[in-house]
Amino acid sequence: MIKRVLGLLSLKSAVIFLGVFMAATVSAVTFPDSPKPFRYVNDYTKTLSAKELDALEAKLAAYGKETSSQIAVVIVPTTGEYEVSQYAFELGDKWGIGRKNLNNGVLLLIAKDDRKLFIAVGQGLQGVLTDALASQIIRNQIRPYFRNEQYAQGIDNGLDYIIAATKGEFAAQAEEEKDFGDVVPFIMLALFILIVVMAEMNSRRPYVSPTNNHVLNDVLRKSMSDRRRNDRDGGGFGGGFGGADFGDMFGDIFGDIFGGGGRGRQRVVRGEDLRYDLEITLEEAVKGTTKDIQINTLAHCDSCGGSGAEKGSKVETCPHCHGSGRIRRQQGFFVSESICPTCHGNGKKIEKPCHSCHGEGRVHKKENLSVKIPAGVDTGNQLRLAGKGAAGENGAPAGDLYVVIHVREHNIFERDGNNLYCEVPISFATAALGGEIEVPTLDGRVKLKIPAETQTGKLFRMRGKGVASTRSGYAGDLICRIVVETPVNLTSEQKELLQKLEESLQGKDLSKHAPKSSGFLDGVKKFFDNLGKSDK
Repeated sequence: MIKRVLGLLSLKSAVIFLGVFMAATVSAVTFPDSPKPFRYVNDYTKTLSAKELDALEAKLAAYGKETSSQIAVVIVPTTGEYEVSQYAFELGDKWGIGRKNLNNGVLLLIAKDDRKLFIAVGQGLQGVLTDALASQIIRNQIRPYFRNEQYAQGIDNGLDYIIAATKGEFAAQAEEEKDFGDVVPFIMLALFILIVVMAEMNSRRPYVSPTNNHVLNDVLRKSMSDRRRNDRDGGGFGGGFGGADFGDMFGDIFGDIFGGGGRGRQRVVRGEDLRYDLEITLEEAVKGTTKDIQINTLAHCDSCGGSGAEKGSKVETCPHCHGSGRIRRQQGFFVSESICPTCHGNGKKIEKPCHSCHGEGRVHKKENLSVKIPAGVDTGNQLRLAGKGAAGENGAPAGDLYVVIHVREHNIFERDGNNLYCEVPISFATAALGGEIEVPTLDGRVKLKIPAETQTGKLFRMRGKGVASTRSGYAGDLICRIVVETPVNLTSEQKELLQKLEESLQGKDLSKHAPKSSGFLDGVKKFFDNLGKSDK
């Protein structure tokens, strides 16, 4: 069997094998060396002033002292032929950002001339700083400042959100654990040999000879960079920035070879969903109302109509990718796919980008909306306005707007589901003799009959005077809790009358007129009697 396998590994297979590992170990771009002494913020474009650099450096230095995680900011003119994401991971790996084996580093890379930026997150922090959250930070917290050329403010604002997500996640450990990434190359080698053997057995499949050993899958090269990282001592900054994990690696390989995997395919990305917190009164929540709100959103640029091109300039389908936004290359049995360097994934070639939106087709704007609040809503309820979120890129559908309801506290009523509660104070005389009082409801005042000898805490239920359910339409109840109010600021005459009343209630008739007081006193007497017997 061994001889058979060796016989199948012909010269052409060996050429492919050699090309894989040669391409994985060759770097096409020269990356800046890690500064010595190390600085968290490095500007190779002289965009930031010395004062701005020092302020950002102090912030990240303080963060690095509090946690074992590390955040770095690098501004470069361009990433060349590299995608900004790939460049960021490669640079983070080269500098060794984050604690070795924990992979808890974050790199904010800004390619100024390319007008691109990316947040590379080590695997150790991806649970708290997800790809979705990193993208939101770029779009909502950094880009608005960059569009106005307020680079320091944008970086500072983005760092606040990054720090909030990552701060305190990892404590220093006494020992470094064994890095599982050391076995990645061996698994890749076994997988490669398996693919070659299967391909050689299938004689009907034509062989395509390799012509360029630099078109291999990006994930392969990232995985090999993990090996180079672990072979280094890590320097004074600690190794381990993190690249693709096993799930990512195998997903890309099998997706490219066997036609699956949607990650590398261009897809229409709808606009972001937006949230608006709306505060309303209890009356408005119960009866329903209409509110006018103003939101900050991304809308299609009016200057270019969302095309991203200046009026009068040509917009053509990208001749390089034919509108797909992706470039697919095949070398032997390996297929790589990357973002088109000509159109940068847009699928179109713009002769002159729009000056208002800088070719993105979207701009920040304020939009006034009218929101209809149905009757019966409560705090936490969400109203979905379809298509009222941020506009999508390249003509993609807009996201949705979610209006989150917050009902203000009421000075009289307290809501519990569909029921309303309120406290109703009554006089001493009314409680003793009975009577009729007015009780407030959301529909107006109603009369409530108070029977004689009513005590504090007694509940009266008024059917259908609560909140109507938004689903069933069933109305809850208004529950009134009686509170007997003790008279205050009494005159001498009033005090004398109350004293006479109290004297008339005492004595043998106490149990008749005040059964609770009488029962309480009897219970106290028995308690002390029993306590004295137990002492003996």
